[in-house]
Amino acid sequence: MAKNIEFRHGGRLHFFTLATSKRTPILLDNKDAVLDAWKQVANETGMELICWAILPDHFHVVIDTNFNTISKLTHGFKLASAKLFHSIRVAKRKTLWESSGWDQKIKNQDDLERHIDFVHYNPVKHGLASSPWEYEHSSFREFVKHGYYFKDWTLDSDRRQSLKEIDDSDV
Repeated sequence: MAKNIEFRHGGRLHFFTLATSKRTPILLDNKDAVLDAWKQVANETGMELICWAILPDHFHVVIDTNFNTISKLTHGFKLASAKLFHSIRVAKRKTLWESSGWDQKIKNQDDLERHIDFVHYNPVKHGLASSPWEYEHSSFREFVKHGYYFKDWTLDSDRRQSLKEIDDSDV
């Protein structure tokens, strides 16, 4: 990253991943519903969405929990998104999401930066774009706008290797 985002202490920052049930690729066509569900949870809990990337069948976020539990935020997100998806007739079955997601507490400034890099580089890793700038379904462009990344940012081989720990547990 070109410019640091300040780490917030107190166990409030988490990396979170959730996949659709049976890995059904419905998320890109419904990106707004996913983001609207997070905004709804944020309004109800004070949670803040730091960064995000939505892929066809899963998404990654870094969130400031505002001292809420991950289970409370996950439940709120699943409920809000299910209502939105059902209202636009996307989900024809009862189960929209996998039963559990994957979360990790952000430990320090370096860990925060690695997870934000991971979120923004993940679409490239999955072959959905050749650079994070080309991928429209993430917060990367907002980060460029605010000076945290350069438009042509990509990970060098050393930085990609440092993300291996996160990547190994990627859903």
